[in-house]
Amino acid sequence: MSAHFYAEYENSFFDFKDYTIDAADHEDHSFNGIMFDVSCQPIHAIKELIITSFWVRGALGDISVYCTLPQFSTHFGRNTAPQDWTTVFVGDVAENWTEYFEIKLNVPIILTSGESRGIYIHSRADHDLSIVYDNKRKNISGGDEYLEIWPGMAHTSNQPFSSNGGWGWRSNRQFVGRISYGVRHCCYGAPTHKYFPLSFRKKAIWFMVLHETNSSAFYFPREIVRYILNFCASVGSITINRRSGK
Repeated sequence: MSAHFYAEYENSFFDFKDYTIDAADHEDHSFNGIMFDVSCQPIHAIKELIITSFWVRGALGDISVYCTLPQFSTHFGRNTAPQDWTTVFVGDVAENWTEYFEIKLNVPIILTSGESRGIYIHSRADHDLSIVYDNKRKNISGGDEYLEIWPGMAHTSNQPFSSNGGWGWRSNRQFVGRISYGVRHCCYGAPTHKYFPLSFRKKAIWFMVLHETNSSAFYFPREIVRYILNFCASVGSITINRRSGK
């Protein structure tokens, strides 16, 4: 890759990696739906987190998956407001009790660093076996270094967003299943410098200072130095021998 090519496309290049996160599964209940929040951790230098699938189990059936609109960061107060949500999946899903079934979203859900959205997974089946979920046990239902899953509420009506039928909405419930997602990591550069950990920022600056003051005959253009730092950023570390400047 030439220095000119890299300089031109630096701001649009991201390292994409896939992840899967599981929520606890005690099979406490099953009914028509589960509504909860997910949030992207604010501590990483990432451009965006892209949710591609939810994995669930139960009798399932006529399934719809909804996500709150970008201006709404939580499901709270919006469980009967369909206008605040967008549909990301609709389809018939085969019954599966022993293993999670992957629901591949028609429209991926994109979160930026620190952003939260409400999620609603619902079945129109006219019985109480559609989607397995749990009682709330912790303040956070599940999570990893990038994504957190929060407790929410269960829905006991086969009509989405309705308070009629069954017991309506049941609070202190949590999602059972799995979430698949990808992460676009920001590459290192002046615009993204502040998003990286302090230890990495210090080493990156030292690395550039060493390059500018190095009396060796070997010299790289500044664009190539930043290109090297991008690869260091993708693995999260820089090692510098201060005595030799290597």
